[in-house]
Amino acid sequence: MAALTWTTLQTELTMAIVKTMPTFEQVPPDFLVLYPSATSYAEGRICAEIPLLANRTSNTQLLTSIGSRLLNLSLMTTPLVVMETLALITPANTQPASGVRYQYVKTTLEFVSTFWPNESLTMAPLAAEQTGRFWAPLNSGAAAGVYAGSSSFIVIAPSPDQIYVAECTGLFQPAPISFSNPTTYISTVYPDLLVAGCMVYLSGALLKNYGAQSSDPHQAVSWEGIYQNLKNACEFEEARRRGLTPDNPRPPAPGAA
Repeated sequence: MAALTWTTLQTELTMAIVKTMPTFEQVPPDFLVLYPSATSYAEGRICAEIPLLANRTSNTQLLTSIGSRLLNLSLMTTPLVVMETLALITPANTQPASGVRYQYVKTTLEFVSTFWPNESLTMAPLAAEQTGRFWAPLNSGAAAGVYAGSSSFIVIAPSPDQIYVAECTGLFQPAPISFSNPTTYISTVYPDLLVAGCMVYLSGALLKNYGAQSSDPHQAVSWEGIYQNLKNACEFEEARRRGLTPDNPRPPAPGAA
């Protein structure tokens, strides 16, 4: 399927609705009201279910505080929905391009608190090469991918001895498709999956066709089934983009046996 825009997606869904319900001789009046909700549902679901490589970014806005294990993710302009990796850059107050990354291994809050119980005790990232460097989520104030006035913290150990730039890498919630943002990564690379996701929503909200497969034996193919098949193909393709395939599995974490 060719890449879709906000307008061509609307046309594609209109055609699918008319074919699904031949009694519609024109677009149902509710469609224009439900169309933005359908695209929001579909893109939100796809992003939540598939870790799209295009949604990964690195942020270097955060700075550590001497003797504090806390980092406030909500201070980032583009907050991460899923935090994946953390590195501190040395020397102090140096950006990644000019410094050295020291990666921290993700673990649990309980482990961090046990491993480094005295938060005021500090250590440089390089000095922690033998003891290990760790981070863990503390809490989350995320709502639909937006940290609206709330806080989301992670904790790190050992507590930093200077003010370092923190390089936070992970998945963010991209701007949704809309009239003012007519194309997105999903509408361009996975347009068929986007259509199927929209039709899952519209089949219930617009067509009131929640259980067509059980109530109408002639309608053997459901949009949810189509969505799941396309999703499986998308997941495999995204795994290949990340270099994660059966022949090239995810490498073990540093220090793993």
